[in-house]
Amino acid sequence: MRRKERNLFRTAVFLLLLLVCLGTRVWAEEKEEAGTDSSDRTTVYFCYYLNPDADMLLAEEYVPESEETEYMLKDLMQLMNSKNTSGKKLDLLPEDVIINSYELKGEMLVIDFDLAYQKMSRVRE
Repeated sequence: MRRKERNLFRTAVFLLLLLVCLGTRVWAEEKEEAGTDSSDRTTVYFCYYLNPDADMLLAEEYVPESEETEYMLKDLMQLMNSKNTSGKKLDLLPEDVIINSYELKGEMLVIDFDLAYQKMSRVRE
């Protein structure tokens, strides 16, 4: 029974993290210039970080070199794994948590974190 609970916990954590990654880490908006047709829309992406007090999200525009799915996934996973040293913002993932691997299965993104993820505080998670 203990093993089933652990697997259930990991599944719940994964789903929650997936929502965080897709819902708060990167956000896309379509902007349309006034008086132009719909083909002139541009997509603007944002990455979100925590402020130093960890009580507010800070938005930072993300400009990918390519909007190809595989390129953006690789770039965003590297961005999530990178560590900020400026002191003006906190990374979404704590320093000791890293992404081991990721895989796109159809329209679902599966991210495998190292064991340090399980040690994150509930608030940070």
